[in-house]
This record gives sequence, structure tokens and C-alpha cells, in this order.
Amino acid sequence: LVSKSFANWGKKQLENKLSNASNEHGVGEVLVNVAEDRFVSDLIHVLSKKIEQRTAQFDATLLSRLVEILKDRDLLKKSSKGYEAAKLALDLEETTLSCLELEMKDFETFEVEELDTVLLQLKEEDKSEMIQQVQEQRDRVASAEKKLRKHPFSSIANVTSEIINDGTADGAKLLSSLRFISGKEDSSRVDGEDFCRFAKSVVVLKRKLRKLGNANPDVDPETILRQSEELAEAEDSSWEDMIAITKVLIAYGCVVPKSGETDDLDRDIDNEVFEVTPAGIDVGMLSFENSLWCFL
Repeated sequence: LVSKSFANWGKKQLENKLSNASNEHGVGEVLVNVAEDRFVSDLIHVLSKKIEQRTAQFDATLLSRLVEILKDRDLLKKSSKGYEAAKLALDLEETTLSCLELEMKDFETFEVEELDTVLLQLKEEDKSEMIQQVQEQRDRVASAEKKLRKHPFSSIANVTSEIINDGTADGAKLLSSLRFISGKEDSSRVDGEDFCRFAKSVVVLKRKLRKLGNANPDVDPETILRQSEELAEAEDSSWEDMIAITKVLIAYGCVVPKSGETDDLDRDIDNEVFEVTPAGIDVGMLSFENSLWCFL
């Protein structure tokens, strides 16, 4: 507990230091770029590992193509512009469709006297023409949606979101990196627009670091990078503490893994299921309100 208290204090001091630097030297935007660039680097590492493993979860050919785009600044820039253009085209088509549907609704409420056969005939002709226009516009919207779904950034976003939520160590690594990005409220999913922003950070980061160094000689960009990385790595150790306590309980025979493997305490037990032994129940009764036993 003392160790954790000092670690949290150190993390808070580092946060304050970076916050002060952001206010004094205007490096806040650069730190955001650093965080987004780091996330892309972590993603490249994870995808490269998936390619080597040849898992059935993902198509290795697709992953190779996505990694190629993420590693190439020119391809990132081109893909970012392409996605933004496709997204804008979809928004325009959807706006046009909304206007036509609203016009269609107003047209259907327009009433014509039954005796006026000429107006009735014109109304039916106009209605048929408008229905055709609405259907054609819906087809355009569907085509724009399909084009956006086929964009590489949409594929990258889908693969990344799936890895983040699969409960593996790779997913936890990406989630930790993503949570460090300022303004990213939902860390469980990313979309193509997120990757447009990430791509811009990757492209402009080196230039911004040079500009920052020239404008502020006393501010070392490398120090900012190192401190931001230290802050990103200063994770809460609660889960590690829980694993350590569980291994102590296994050693003293208070809990046993359902798998029956009790000899190797150095193995990964994150996904293991445990049972409380009679000895564990007896020990637990000595302090019934202990939150650890409530958890077990």
C-alpha cells in the first residue's frame, strides 16, 4: 500500500509537470499528437504479430495491406483524404435524401378536390415521379455507404475494435494506449474518423516537434516524449496485486484452480477459475467482512 501510494503520488506529480509545460509552452497539442502516434505504432506491432501467428480470426493478406498503409506516411495521407471525401459524399447524399423524403411527406398531405380530375391526374404523375426520385436517392446513399465501408480506414477501425474487445493482452495494450489520447471518450471502439485524426498526427508530428524546439529552446521535445511515455506506462497495479494475492492463497491451499494445476505459480492465471477449499472457508470465517473473501 505504501509503495502504491508513492507510485500514485509520482504519477500525479508527472501529470502536473506536463500540464504546466502545456500551459507555459503550448505543447498540449503536441502531446496529443504524440499519444496518437504512439497508438498507431502499438497497432502496427499488434497487427504484425497477428500476421506472424496466422490466426483464423483475421485474414493475413488484409492485415498485411493495412500494416503497409499504417507504416507509409504518404499512404496514410492519401487514405485520410480519401476517407474524408467519402464521408462528405455520404453526408451530402443523406442530406439530399432527407430533403426529398420531407418533400414527399408534404406532397402526400396536399389534398385535391375529387371532381378536379386534371389535378388528380397531375398529382398522381408527380407522386410517381417523386417516389422514383426518392428510390434513386436511396440507392445513391447505399452506394456511398458501401464505398465508405470498403475504405481501408473502415477496415482498420473494425479490426482494431475487435482486438480491443477480445480480452487478450494485445487488446489490453491497445486499450491502454487509446485511453491516453485526450478527448477520446469511448475507448472501446474506434472509427474511420479517429484514424483520419491519427494519420494527421503521424504525418505532422516530426515537423511539430522541430517547430516546438525552435520556438522554445528550453523545452526538450525528447524529454516531453519520454515523460509522456512514463505517464502512459504508470498504470494502476490493482490487478497485479490481486494476482499476487491469489497466488499466495494457492500456495497456502485456500483456493485451487479448477484446472487442477497448482505446482507452477509462475504461469498466467488471468483467465483461471478458482474454487475455495475447506481450509479457505475456515480462514475466511475468521474475518467474515474481509472484502477479498466477498470477491472470491
